[in-house]
Amino acid sequence: EPSEMAQALANVASHELGHLLGLVHTVDPRGIMDVTASLRDLLTNQSFRKAPLHADVFPIGSQDGIQMLLDTVGGDQLLSLMKYVEGSAQKRDADLVPTGPPARAQFIFTSTQLDEP
Repeated sequence: EPSEMAQALANVASHELGHLLGLVHTVDPRGIMDVTASLRDLLTNQSFRKAPLHADVFPIGSQDGIQMLLDTVGGDQLLSLMKYVEGSAQKRDADLVPTGPPARAQFIFTSTQLDEP
């Protein structure tokens, strides 16, 4: 199906871009930087996320892909997540859950500050 092929291509391209921006391999089939995913996993929405490091990288530890990307290219994690969380205008970090579209569409880079409610 064309949409699955497009999704797989976007996941692989996002994975390789992650390497260019300093990310390493992880072990979480839902994550873009994972190297253990099956072909079926590649056909689903994957996202940058906090995940355990792959043993070939380092035997213990994890990588917070979203935070590393924000540190590398800038942006505001709260704003990027708020866009896709229903009714989130009044929510703060602790209340936000990464939901919504795959990571490639999830980031909004901005220098604007949030107004306090």
